[in-house]
This record gives sequence, C-alpha cells and structure tokens, in this order.
Amino acid sequence: MATTLRNMPNDIIINILSRLPVKSLIRFKCVCKSWHALVSDPNFIDTHLNHTRANNDGYVLSKYRDWENSGGEHKAVLHCDETFVEHTQLELPLKSFFEGPRVVGYCDGLFCIYSPKSQRYECDVYLWNPSIRKFRVLPDIDSFNGSPVAFGFVPQINDYTVVNFFYDENFRGMFSRAEGMCITYPPRVDIYSLRTNSWEEVQNVIPCQPWDRTKYSTLNGVVHWVAVSGTEENQYEFILSFDMANKIFGEIKLPEYDGSDGILLDKSAMALMGSLPLFVSLEDRQRRGVWIDIWVMKKYGAAESWSKQYSFNLELNVYYPVGFMKNDEVVLKLQSAELISYDPRSQQVKHLHVHPVRTYLSDFTYYTESLLLLNEGN
Repeated sequence: MATTLRNMPNDIIINILSRLPVKSLIRFKCVCKSWHALVSDPNFIDTHLNHTRANNDGYVLSKYRDWENSGGEHKAVLHCDETFVEHTQLELPLKSFFEGPRVVGYCDGLFCIYSPKSQRYECDVYLWNPSIRKFRVLPDIDSFNGSPVAFGFVPQINDYTVVNFFYDENFRGMFSRAEGMCITYPPRVDIYSLRTNSWEEVQNVIPCQPWDRTKYSTLNGVVHWVAVSGTEENQYEFILSFDMANKIFGEIKLPEYDGSDGILLDKSAMALMGSLPLFVSLEDRQRRGVWIDIWVMKKYGAAESWSKQYSFNLELNVYYPVGFMKNDEVVLKLQSAELISYDPRSQQVKHLHVHPVRTYLSDFTYYTESLLLLNEGN
C-alpha cells in the first residue's frame, strides 16, 4: 500500500483527499510529513472547500436563542436537511460571565461570534470552526460596541469579512417606532479582513438604520439589509447594500406594495439561487389574516425588475418567514412557535417537528464543513 501511494501522482492524491470529510483529513495528517504538509496547505484547503460547496448535502444549520434553559443564550444545531430532525448541538466556545456568546453569522464552516466581556459594550469577537475546533479572536477596535452586523465570503478577493456598525451620541435613530425616528447622521462602519487580520474604517456611509440588523443576506460578496432613513416627516425604506470587496454602500429601491390597509409585521431580504428575494409579511385587514408576499429582483440592482413571485395566506397564524430550503420551500415560524415549511408551487405544508426550545429560531443555512483556520494556534 505504501509503495502504491509513493508511486501515485500528486494531483491524483490531492483529488482523492480533497473529497474526504474533515474528520478523516485531520487523522490523515498523522500518516506522514508530506500528507501533513498537503492538508495544511492553503491551496488544498481552498480545493477541499470548493468540493464541499459543490456537494453540500446532509445538514441544515440553525441558530436559536434558548430562553427556557439558559436565559436567551445563542446556540447552534445541525438538522437533517430533509426531515429537520436534530443531529448535533454545537457548543459555542469562550462563554462569558456576563452573557452567553451570540452568533452573528455563518459561512463556509466558520461562525462569527461575539461574547460580551463587561456591561459596558466591551466584548470579544471571534471566528470559530467547530469541525476542527479552532478559533481566531479578532483584534479590538475603538468603535466596537457589541454590534457586528454581518459576516460573509467575498469571492472577488477570496476573503472573509466582518462588518461592524457603531452608533455614537450623534446618531439619532434609536427611538421606538411609536415615537418616530430621525436618521440624518451616518453610523461609523468598520470592516474586518480575515486575510490581513485587521480592521478598516469605511468611508461615505449612508445615514440609515437597518430594519433588523440580525436579518441580512449576502449575494456575490454584497451584504443586504432592509433599512430606514430620513426625518420623522419624510422617512423612506430601501435595501441597503454593501459591496465588501470595494467597500461601497448603495441603495436598492423596494418594490411598490399596498400596505395602506394593514400592519407591516416583517420585511427581510434573503439570498436565493443567485437572486435577491424580499419577504413582506403583512397583516391585511381587507384580505384578513397574515399574508406573505415574496418578491424577486430579476435583474440585480434594477428596481423595475422586482416581480411578485408568490402571495399566500395559510390561515395558520404565521409569525414571520425564516428562510428558504434547497427546493425553494419557505420555512415559516408560527405564533405558536411551531415551524413549518411551505411549497408555494404545490401549496403543500409540512410541520417540522423541532423541539419547542429550538423554535426560538433566528435563521438557518446549509452547513458546510471546511478546514479554514486549520493553521491557527488555538
């Protein structure tokens, strides 16, 4: 066997090993020095990740807050991607005395997590790969106040970035909607690069506040939030975009929808199959009940290309949409905290039998194992 391996061309060995699970590769590092060097090589790590992305089947990763057992601590669970049955609960590292760690985002096997160190907004931010049990603590920045808002991959520069918003005393926009909002001063925004392990302040930030900073989507290296800006008398909403490669903010006009006779419950932008969908949840008095509208932008950046893909009311007291499954089914959370999936084409509803604690679900995504951070010291 050893003679066969020594005589085998290196590109064939790479092709075989790059298709193996992470756990096997960690064991194979101990086979010989050449395999240890190969598995640790950044080019091999990228090749392995590309194979894993192309065959991303098996598990869905969900993030939720456990209010029942740990006071709202953020947790993460792997589920079977077909039945949603729980497979593994992931233990987040670096737990804090003041508050449990919070998951900001997930991408390619990496979690972005922040963990408060005190009651004065001081906290650690770190990237964690549970597959290999490695993490990197990000450097501190003066403006960090515990509000990282996005994490994602930037294919244009082959880098992973964290986006942080900082609201100082000049920023007016933290009032409740009942009191009205006045947003005319931009927040400070910093972006972290995994490749350089450093932060950089972003210039020319648009004065605004995301509708819900925890709900964002990344598409081709661009982050999207539904945001609000303007004075109390002249407010407007739009999709705030941030090009992480070029560090440029932009605005995308929302589709025109009639919400004059209803109560807006939720609005969020989510990535789906290379396009930018928009969820609008509306409690409509005329149509009665909560209606979910799904809009899709056919041509990215072109407001006139918004098209209402689906509009449905399930008469099940829907609370808000959580995300998409691979087959384009929509996962919805009910006011009873139950999770369901709905296929807008066949109009079929499936009840996802998730433990009641797990139904405090914030979002979910498909889980990808990787070797990222393999060469970290931790």
